Amino acid sequence: MHRLSTEAGKLGLSENLTNKEADIANYEFVNVDVTGASGASTPTASGDTTVTYQTGNQVVNYYYKRKDASNITIHHVEDGTNTELYTPAGAAGPSAEVISGAGKLGTNENLTNKSADIANYEFVSVDVSGAPSATTPSATGATTLTHGNSPQTVIYKYRRKDVGNVIVHHYEQGTTTPCIT
Repeated sequence: MHRLSTEAGKLGLSENLTNKEADIANYEFVNVDVTGASGASTPTASGDTTVTYQTGNQVVNYYYKRKDASNITIHHVEDGTNTELYTPAGAAGPSAEVISGAGKLGTNENLTNKSADIANYEFVSVDVSGAPSATTPSATGATTLTHGNSPQTVIYKYRRKDVGNVIVHHYEQGTTTPCIT
């Protein structure tokens, strides 16, 4: 909130107001509401308006929206391949997960590996070389990205979990005598 000067001796004088989009990172001007300021002129398309000081308070509201950022694409693949393993919500099968940047410029996105959601696989590593805003990932792959103006890509890598051996015996029926030598 910005309050204009309340010094004495301004009654009847004018104050020129402008939107502050240039001073507000990651936001763009939408509109201005002068319904609470009976001494305001009709604003221009950019929000510039003039208010004439009166005896009562006047309220001018400027509205902004967060700018759009580029999307973030996250792959969950089998290590050494391009085979997608994770099925994002709403997808018919395994595919890349795309986080929309609409209205998110400058906001953070927290990412984690999806090994809990990928049966028979375990997390190996994460590649953030395609995401310049990424923090250094933790040992579990947790990392934070900042939505920016360029697309970013993160690749989580998994491998099949180890299991026990399968041992096959060929016995003569009713015995433990091997049939094959």
